[in-house]
Amino acid sequence: MSLKALTSPLFPLPLPISHLPTMSFNPFSCEPPTAASLADARRLLKESNSSLADLDRKIEAAETHLAQIVADSRCTIKQFQRERAALEEKISRTLAYVSPIRRLPAELLRLIFMMNFGEYPCCAWILSSVCSQWRRLALSMPKLWSKVWYLSQSAFPP
Repeated sequence: MSLKALTSPLFPLPLPISHLPTMSFNPFSCEPPTAASLADARRLLKESNSSLADLDRKIEAAETHLAQIVADSRCTIKQFQRERAALEEKISRTLAYVSPIRRLPAELLRLIFMMNFGEYPCCAWILSSVCSQWRRLALSMPKLWSKVWYLSQSAFPP
């Protein structure tokens, strides 16, 4: 956000410190104050307190405005993050859809399953849990299920 966006009638650029009321008396003087210098000091004190209260209101308004900007920005960032996650999911699904393994014919997949069966006889459970296509294919191959092992509780020592 630019500096121009933050300067508005509500939030004008701060004035230099030289705009503060000046003292026409010396507060460090050892001389007792005169009636005129007391009146000037009281006027200066009143103006300074008024300026201080005005600055406090401006600071509070600027902090409230800043908090709103931060809250709005966080909301926008969260929305962008949700959109990004949805797009990443879409990309992931599309990549999975176009992956080369999805284009393999069922006959070739059966051959691969059986090659795997030779090395890992209990692979039917794993192969059938990959996707619905592989599940249908694995279930249609009785030999793949011919060596299913069941491990009972007695197989594991306590």
